[in-house]
Amino acid sequence: MTATTPASFFQEPTRDEIATKAFLAWEKDGRQSGRELHYWLLAEATLREQRLAQANAAAEHAAQPWPRRTTSSAPRAAKSAAAAPKPTTTYSRSAATKPATTQMTAAARPLNRLTSKAAR
Repeated sequence: MTATTPASFFQEPTRDEIATKAFLAWEKDGRQSGRELHYWLLAEATLREQRLAQANAAAEHAAQPWPRRTTSSAPRAAKSAAAAPKPTTTYSRSAATKPATTQMTAAARPLNRLTSKAAR
C-alpha cells in the first residue's frame, strides 16, 4: 500500500525553477541591483508553498476510498440532463451516394492460395 502523506507527494523545486521565478520577479520590480538573494529566497519560498499545497491536495485525494467520488460528479448528471440538444446536420441522399461497384472478372480477380493449391 502506498503512503498518503503530503511528504510522499512533495517535490522540491529545482534550481532552474527557482532561478526563473527569481529572475521574473527581479525584472518585474525594475531590475534592482544587489537584491539577488532576496529574490532567490522569495522565489524558493513561493515555490515550496505552492508545492506543499499541491502535495496536500494529492494526499487528500489519495486517501479517499475507492471508488473515488469527486465533488463534481453530482452536478455532471444534472448538467447532462439540462444540456441543450446539439444541432443536427442533415445530408441529402443524392449527395452521399456511393459510386457504382463493378464486378471483377475471373482474370482480374487475385488468386486464392487455397484455390490454387486445390487446382494442382
